[in-house]
Formats: sequence, C-alpha cells, structure tokens
Amino acid sequence: MGLLPKENTLKGVYSHDYVTHVFHRGNVMPLPRTVEAVFSFAEQEGATTFLTVVEKKRVANFIANKLSDVLFEKMGSVVEARIPPETLREFHLKNREDTKITFFDNVDIPNVNKLSLYGPDLINTSLFEDYGKHGDLWYVVARSKKYGYVVGVTRDASVTIFNLTDKERYLEYVTNEIYPLISEFIH
Repeated sequence: MGLLPKENTLKGVYSHDYVTHVFHRGNVMPLPRTVEAVFSFAEQEGATTFLTVVEKKRVANFIANKLSDVLFEKMGSVVEARIPPETLREFHLKNREDTKITFFDNVDIPNVNKLSLYGPDLINTSLFEDYGKHGDLWYVVARSKKYGYVVGVTRDASVTIFNLTDKERYLEYVTNEIYPLISEFIH
C-alpha cells in the first residue's frame, strides 16, 4: 500500500491475502484472511539499512522474506539483526532499577539450558552477576527511562512494548533506542 518516504526512512503497509480452512457446522470451509503490517526501512549512519516489521515474530519473519524476495530476487538477503550479550547487558544496566525479567542462555552448567530472574528487586541481588558468569544475557524486560514503555528486548532484536498500541510511536522507540544497540555491533 502507500509508501511514505521521509528523511532516511521509507514506511508502508504490507498486505497479504491467504485462505485458511475452518470447521463450521460439520464442514471444513475456506475462509479468506488478510495480514496487514506496518513496516519501515530506515537508513542509519549512511551505511546500514534496518527493516522493522510491526507484527508478531513469525509473521514479521515471513514478511521480511517476502520483501527480500521482491527487493533482491531471493530470500535470505534480509537477515535478523543481532545485539551482542554485552550490549544487552549495558541496556539492562542503564535501566537496572526498572528491569523486571532477565533470561540467560548458552549456560555452561550441565543439563541447564536457560536461567531466568523475575522480580522488581533484581538490582538488589547478586544472582544477576552469578548468572552472567554462567551464560549470555538473551532477554531483558525493563522500563525505558526516556519513553516510560515496558519493553522486552532479545538478542535477535525482537522488541515487544507491553504498554503501547500506537505503531508510529513503536517505530520511533525502535529507531531511537534499539537501532543504536545494533549499530554498535555492526561498526
């Protein structure tokens, strides 16, 4: 649908129709469905272009592959971003009094795959430091000081804002707070 260029961004709505089958009164019937998702391409620092798709992860990945196919004539040219564990740790430390949940993976303890901490007093425990010695920070839920949003961020740069429904403000947050975390890793 209508593309909107603005400064270093290109925003639009991806629309995709498909048919699903539902059981209704003893019969399986086809039902048309439409997925519409806001997306944004944003150029950062003149070299890196980020794609943000405002949708659940599975659908966002599907749309990213479709856009890759259209733009580059092959799937896989658009790839997931990465935030290094150290950078995610810095994100936590900037918001440490407002961090509510942390997950660690790549744990070096036999037969333990993930470690997690939940609660409003994570700042007052030594467990965060102990877990950080045994695994990599994978997921953080914290309140953004600047925006006030409760945000979940993973190392693959999946971002969930739990107390926001405005898609434009979501894109603004991701551009201003998350892209820099990824940019540090790229440069």
